[in-house]
Amino acid sequence: MELIVFLSDFHYGRKTAGWNPKTARNALHAITQQILQLREDTDAETIHLLFLGDIMDGECVYPEQAYELELAGFDQVMDGATVFFDALIEPLARVCPITMDGVPGNHAYLRWAHRKTNLDAFFYGVLEQKIRERRLRTVRSAFFQRTRQDALELKLAECGQVRCLIGHGHFLRSPSFPVLAITRRLSAWMTVFRKFQVVAFGHYHRCGLIWIAPETLLVLNGCLLAHDEFSLTRYGSPGDRKWVVLVTDGPRVLTAHFLHAPVSPKAPSAERLWLRSSHDGQRHGLGGSSPTKRDKLQGKGRKVGGAS
Repeated sequence: MELIVFLSDFHYGRKTAGWNPKTARNALHAITQQILQLREDTDAETIHLLFLGDIMDGECVYPEQAYELELAGFDQVMDGATVFFDALIEPLARVCPITMDGVPGNHAYLRWAHRKTNLDAFFYGVLEQKIRERRLRTVRSAFFQRTRQDALELKLAECGQVRCLIGHGHFLRSPSFPVLAITRRLSAWMTVFRKFQVVAFGHYHRCGLIWIAPETLLVLNGCLLAHDEFSLTRYGSPGDRKWVVLVTDGPRVLTAHFLHAPVSPKAPSAERLWLRSSHDGQRHGLGGSSPTKRDKLQGKGRKVGGAS
């Protein structure tokens, strides 16, 4: 079995009533502990980390942003890479192989610069450099690998036998939950990228799982940023402080979990979810069986995307 972890909207460098570099580090540490526990419960052999953008808060994105930052753009990248390496990458790499892939978000663009000039991209590059310097041979990165079909902001990530189409989601330009905007594009994406089992976006700071086709699961990832006034004003919610993890076995998605940002010093455990197919009403997931027993999980997941 394998884990697919979606990370988005961390907004490192932002300062709000409940968010600053110190609380960001503590939140990431708590998330890592939940991933490690889930990995132990499921006997996962590999962890795939998919970064969906807005990991850095950026600079000069909107006029008043300078008054909401605790770290300048350069410090966001350098400190942020250290935080992620120390609190997430290195602890996970000690227990199993890791793959990393990702796309840039809209928050880290530098105004009047090329789209590639993005603090998320700089962060990915510095993180890769730290991995090389520490010689973590169990970590493989595909941040800067693109096929002819991939775009800068939309690409296909290979996670074992599960193929995930990932993007930040700002280009959907939906005023709220972007399900309709995604389903309108789904057939065109299927033509370009062939078959994929999962579509995942961030940006909206809302968390949800929806079967948008009989064999295609939509993951809308939450955020870790706390007390987000913009999200409250724009979308009617201060943000779902949750990240999604999928447990897979071959081409099957067995179950989904929410990783919670802590509201207290004690880190909560991951929340297990049922996955219900939209076309046949069957539930797919761990259910009441023990997640530590591989034989009880076999055959209970949903084979998606037509993979063999």
